[in-house]
Amino acid sequence: MEKVLLVGEVEMITQLESGLAKEYTVYRAAATTQALELLLRHAPKVVVLDLALRVASRSDLPGQDPADAFRCLRSMVERRHGTKIVVLTGSEQREAGYRALECGAYDFQQKPVDLAQLKIVIARAVHLSSIEEQRCQLQEALVRSTESLEGIADQCAAMRKLFNAMQTLEGQESVSEQAGFEDDAAGPMPGLASVEDSYCDQKGAGEAHDTGVAPLVAELALQTEHLTLREVRDRVEKGMITTAVGNCGGNMVRASELLGVSRPALYDLMKKHGLFRPGVRH
Repeated sequence: MEKVLLVGEVEMITQLESGLAKEYTVYRAAATTQALELLLRHAPKVVVLDLALRVASRSDLPGQDPADAFRCLRSMVERRHGTKIVVLTGSEQREAGYRALECGAYDFQQKPVDLAQLKIVIARAVHLSSIEEQRCQLQEALVRSTESLEGIADQCAAMRKLFNAMQTLEGQESVSEQAGFEDDAAGPMPGLASVEDSYCDQKGAGEAHDTGVAPLVAELALQTEHLTLREVRDRVEKGMITTAVGNCGGNMVRASELLGVSRPALYDLMKKHGLFRPGVRH
């Protein structure tokens, strides 16, 4: 069952607990220090907070107004963004309810409490909190997936060597520019063509042909002088996918095996580069 925290005078929260205990796991607190502790320990979906609660004893907060429950509300909002807080106000205290909403409360109910109405508000708050929690989990999963899916170029050992060499060249060019060297004085900087030569020396011609790396590098040497490393990587990745799928006659299983990635990952990469067309059988 979902968790609900009731914060208020003992008599009131006892009455509310009896009406909510069958549907929720209920925790109760009669002081703010205890309420904040339970909030952090159990992470309830909803808190029902009585604004008439004394925030703390005078010994806990010397020199402060013990009737200011808004400090408790603000603390809860700051410490648990996902928890929905429903405040209870006096029958003539609608302004206090509006102020609570401005402080981050989800809703307010006037006393005497209509238990049926309060149950509806709590159910909506629980549902909304669950949706927001699922959304956060999906966003985190998407970030992890994106970070782990650096692309075929990063997963291919040969291409990692290529990009490492390109990064080295970028560093050399940066040092040359900072030193103020002229091209004629310092000599030509090695370009992508030299990277291609080095790559082809290290890898067999058959493997380079299978993935279409050598032609891609040759093309990059002519067309990507002013591109960033990320843009170069995307172009190489797109070219590798196109070449592999074409060489495999559109067979996605064979293409994914050739590229060294799973078939779902290959579909994701094709979507990323605009190569996947909905409605077309791949």
